[in-house]
Amino acid sequence: MNARERFNAVMTFEAPDRLPFMEFMFYWPETRDRWIAEGMPADADPNAYFGYDPFVWLPVDFNFVPPFPVEVLEEDDETRIVRDVVGVVKKEFKYGSAMPHHIEFPIRTRDDFLELKERLDPTRPERYPANWLEMVEQLRTRDYPVGLVCRGLLAFFRDFMDFNRMSMAFLEEPDWIHEVMDFHTDFMIRMWERAVTDVEVDMVQLGEDMAFKTGPMVGPGFVREFMVPRYQRLTQFLKDHGVKTLIIDSDGDIRSLVPLYLEGGFTGVLPLENAANSNPLAFREQYPRLQMIGGIDKRAIAKGGADLEQEVRTKVGTLGPQGGYIPSFDHSVHPSVSFDDYRHYLDELRRLCETAV
Repeated sequence: MNARERFNAVMTFEAPDRLPFMEFMFYWPETRDRWIAEGMPADADPNAYFGYDPFVWLPVDFNFVPPFPVEVLEEDDETRIVRDVVGVVKKEFKYGSAMPHHIEFPIRTRDDFLELKERLDPTRPERYPANWLEMVEQLRTRDYPVGLVCRGLLAFFRDFMDFNRMSMAFLEEPDWIHEVMDFHTDFMIRMWERAVTDVEVDMVQLGEDMAFKTGPMVGPGFVREFMVPRYQRLTQFLKDHGVKTLIIDSDGDIRSLVPLYLEGGFTGVLPLENAANSNPLAFREQYPRLQMIGGIDKRAIAKGGADLEQEVRTKVGTLGPQGGYIPSFDHSVHPSVSFDDYRHYLDELRRLCETAV
């Protein structure tokens, strides 16, 4: 099997020659810095260097077109205050990957939203690369899976609006929330129509990050009222165009959300964060046909040795033969994971990807 055939066989619960050998969650910059200090070539691309199966995201731009000009508003020795390409003003730390402190968001009122709609025209030609038709021809004979990605319905608010302001809007301005979610659903469908017509897309991923360690950011009742009907419309459009793997990406404790994702037409989840009780073994017992990507506990890999081996053997050895599962970290690979331990992890993973089917 080639990489594409293997990916689709696993995600449709058919029999692959082996499991896909992939890493979907990428690496912290500090992780790469540590690994380079411990022997990884400085110019190495980790996915190519470690020999992962290929996966390509189609370059469809879902952000503001035109983007906001990046501006440095203030700066000192350790931090800078910038306005980024989506109009968010934030304090960034110059050293390390600490989360920035958000100061101002581009949407505060409905009038702000209406003004920004000009930058969210799904038909702008800049959303697709100039050589798109050439890419389409090359993709017709590809042997690797391709995907599309966009921010989800709640993520639209989280990216462009203060969280407290968003939370109050759900209670005080529900009509506006409905309006924005209808708009964003229309935006995704119209933006992606060309892609799913021209290319046989293997996977669509909606980035939501809608849960904390102890539960969702908005209650399941709000998700069912505001989001599930739009999810259903979006996923039906994608299924009508042949997309079989429809994934919600959310960190945190998503146990109360998975039934709603399925009701909304999604077929799977990632990255299955163990520290937040999103354990793939428990999910498989409850949802036998749920597609899952991730679930390898980063904390166990950082411990190395027997803990590392037990984690990989338990997750991959149990879930691999059942289908619908691609092992990957349950969050970005943390700098607590040494270069040697990561290579040890890969040795175990590679062996089990060959045998646990």
